[in-house]
Amino acid sequence: MWVKHNRRLAALQVEYAAALEHDAESMAEAIGATAHRGTLWLAAPNGKLARWASASTQYQSAKQMKRVPTGHDSPWISGEAMGAETVRLKDIAKDDRVTPHWRSAIAIPIMVSDGVLPSFAAAVVTFGLESTAVAAWERQEMWEATARDLSRDWGTRLSDIAFNR
Repeated sequence: MWVKHNRRLAALQVEYAAALEHDAESMAEAIGATAHRGTLWLAAPNGKLARWASASTQYQSAKQMKRVPTGHDSPWISGEAMGAETVRLKDIAKDDRVTPHWRSAIAIPIMVSDGVLPSFAAAVVTFGLESTAVAAWERQEMWEATARDLSRDWGTRLSDIAFNR
């Protein structure tokens, strides 16, 4: 996955940034709160996740990408979602003077498959939200189908590239 994506870095940065911008709009509509900075975190070597694409940033090299640990004890919500293979939603402490301002973040794990072996988590999509985590969880029935659709669509997109489908 990592190698195949990095071979097509320039083209995929543009494509994925546009998709993430659209996905942020879809999530905002579903969750009932503004969603900021759609970000794709891709599994990287050494058990890390790399901030591989963002609606607001296009990387020129994989060396520029932030890498974070995965697992239930990760300090990053993307790492938690990857380790647990479930949606994570939690409040984020940010300086109110910094914009855009979000109060929570949602992390949606992305499952990939070669079509033969069982699927596995290889990426996470995250969004900053202007609502609190509690408020977002209270509206789960409004956004869970959108989260499921985003996970499926990204899983197909990533699998097609990684497994030459």
